[in-house]
Amino acid sequence: MTPLGIALIAPMVAPITDDDAPLGGAQALLADLARGLVAAGHRVTLLAARGSGIAGACCPDLGIDTAPLRDERLLTTASVTTHRATPAQRAAFRAARRWLDQHRGEVDVVHAHAFDAPAFDSLADPPCPVLHTVHLPPLRADVVQAAARAVRDPQVSLVAVSESLRRAWRAQGVDVSDVIPNGVDLGRIAFGAAARGFLLFAGRLAPEKGAAVAIRAAQASGYPLLLVGAAYDAAYTREQVLPFAHRKPEWREDEPLDAPVTWIGARPRHVVHRLMATATATLVPSRWDEPFGLAAVEAQAAGCPAIAFDRGGLHDVILHGRTGVLVPPDDEAAFAHAIPVAARLDRDACRAWVADRFSMATTIMAHEALYRRVILARA
Repeated sequence: MTPLGIALIAPMVAPITDDDAPLGGAQALLADLARGLVAAGHRVTLLAARGSGIAGACCPDLGIDTAPLRDERLLTTASVTTHRATPAQRAAFRAARRWLDQHRGEVDVVHAHAFDAPAFDSLADPPCPVLHTVHLPPLRADVVQAAARAVRDPQVSLVAVSESLRRAWRAQGVDVSDVIPNGVDLGRIAFGAAARGFLLFAGRLAPEKGAAVAIRAAQASGYPLLLVGAAYDAAYTREQVLPFAHRKPEWREDEPLDAPVTWIGARPRHVVHRLMATATATLVPSRWDEPFGLAAVEAQAAGCPAIAFDRGGLHDVILHGRTGVLVPPDDEAAFAHAIPVAARLDRDACRAWVADRFSMATTIMAHEALYRRVILARA
């Protein structure tokens, strides 16, 4: 089929690269999507923060500095109701729009992945069909929800990464037309047939991801816990993690875990995948309705069962009793009790579940079909 010119617009809070540890699931998915579309023969441009680079994709330097764009607190009252777009955010997405206007003949479809009101505003009256994938719940009622709700142009469509997320946005009056689950590249995730007797938490240190719950559950189970992730929320890390974890950024994979809880900071994705392949279970104690649950999917792809609160997209990505354990939301006792149950699950079944439902090949094909559909509708 005819190759497409595809412009991917990233969340601007961090560079998107082949090698670095991604800030979150949206960044990880965007890197994989860009690589997959390039491999499928499409012309891919990634409009992202300075320092971004994906092999085979055009990554122009738009002059976007991440420092003034980082928003550390998602799961707070302020983030739900009083967030305001900043001048730096508006400038970043205006830069992306300028590039699109200057290259309008080269782009067939624009696919935005940013959770910021200016991302919606800057793509109003677009030069070609536009898709917005929402990777987060509808938190910011006064700004982001309003911007998404204002989308009325038939050339602009919204996509969710799970049915749960689509329902949440639709409940707020936002028309999300399609669902395309995130996928993982199984060729980049090694399978681990045997566990080394430790638990893993892989995610940003922030209230919504529940690292503190993982610490308490591990302590109750007697298994050592390895925490991998950046201190995204400084206050949460200082108050809820550091008092209970031994900080050891120099830790190597061939070393034993000599403390009940060890925090090693962020690691590249391929390292996290290797750790998943040897972990007894990956803990996903999300304190919000997880939009998708990419860490749980990656863990299962590596053969590692996942334990999670049964909320949001996690309900759809973990096969309860086969590839992991789902427990009632915020029930920490049940979460801790699930650890020995997960330790007995079949690691081959975990890998097979992901291969059947969440492969990157399936995700790429779904995106290609949607791109061609919206392009045809415009024509």
